[in-house]
Amino acid sequence: VAFPVEVLGQHYGHVHYGLSLTFLDAARHDLLIQGALIALIELVLSSLMLFAVGYWLTRHLAYLTEASSNIAAGNYKTRLPVANNDEVGQLTTNFQRMAEAIESRITELADQFSRQKTIFSALGEGIYGSDKSGLCTFINPAALAMLGLTEEEVLGLDSHHIFHHSHADGRHFPVSECPVSRTCHDGLRRSGEDWLWRKDGSGFPVMLTVTPIHHEQEIDGTIVAFRDITQIRRATEDLRDSRDRLIAFTNALPDIVVIKDDQSRWQTINQAAEQILSFGGLHWQGKTNIELAALRPEFAEFHQLAAASDEIAWDCADKNTGKPMARVIMKAGDMAAMPAYCRHQGYSPKRSMLLVWENGSPNLVYEIQKGEAPEVPVQF
Repeated sequence: VAFPVEVLGQHYGHVHYGLSLTFLDAARHDLLIQGALIALIELVLSSLMLFAVGYWLTRHLAYLTEASSNIAAGNYKTRLPVANNDEVGQLTTNFQRMAEAIESRITELADQFSRQKTIFSALGEGIYGSDKSGLCTFINPAALAMLGLTEEEVLGLDSHHIFHHSHADGRHFPVSECPVSRTCHDGLRRSGEDWLWRKDGSGFPVMLTVTPIHHEQEIDGTIVAFRDITQIRRATEDLRDSRDRLIAFTNALPDIVVIKDDQSRWQTINQAAEQILSFGGLHWQGKTNIELAALRPEFAEFHQLAAASDEIAWDCADKNTGKPMARVIMKAGDMAAMPAYCRHQGYSPKRSMLLVWENGSPNLVYEIQKGEAPEVPVQF
């Protein structure tokens, strides 16, 4: 810095002076470094404090995350420690309760499924389930045995395409006409005879029942039960053949032939009976001789004698000594229980041919206990 020197108006020159800034620059540099160090330390301390506070607040959330992942993976026995009673602690407690409830429900459902699988496995009928798309969801061993398949060949696949694809005569069976598919669409229970195919290409007749599965008021699939009726059909055909032969035999006879049930109600007559008794348009089937006598006065005597011929007499005697004990008169449809010490012989006093069905009702004791069979005690 320079300024003039003057005394009494006389100019003597200029005075110059200066100050070195090196010290100030050094001081300013030191202050900047110190400020930066202080700011860095404060930032580090603040970060450490925030981390500590954050860790303290969220120290259980990692456990919650890990526990929820374990539960999602199927490990329902995961439990968490409850350190305190703050918000996080309450959240942990509620999580524990939720995990216990889920475990209890899953265990209950597993037990139910195990029981159902055991029941389905023990059944002699074939049972399988389908979802809304017709894919097989389960199938029991009886069904697999009848179809000649394994679970791997059925589960998750279209059951109609595997063993319900064709009619008995080989014609294609459209899915739209399949009772399983129809029940899955309209929710109606269906039952009737059907045809299924084995793995080896052979088929067999079944009695098939389809029941819808409902979930939250919506159709969620079907349960199908079926049983092989090959033997039943064969027996039915044999009975039909026997009946046809019996009818042909009785129609060839010139005498009156009447076949009745166990209550003496007329079921079948031969051509000679129709011609001789002149039934005409009268509905005789299912009626007894007493009822027919009232409807046909001109043949009343015939029907009354026929009704009397339905009686059977049993002569009962001691099986060891042969001493007569009693005589029991029974009508058609009556059932008798003879004591073990009794020897009995039955005969009909009104006709020469007698048909007796012994040991024909093994449920007699239960029918008597229920009151369905009236009791008439006999004094021996």
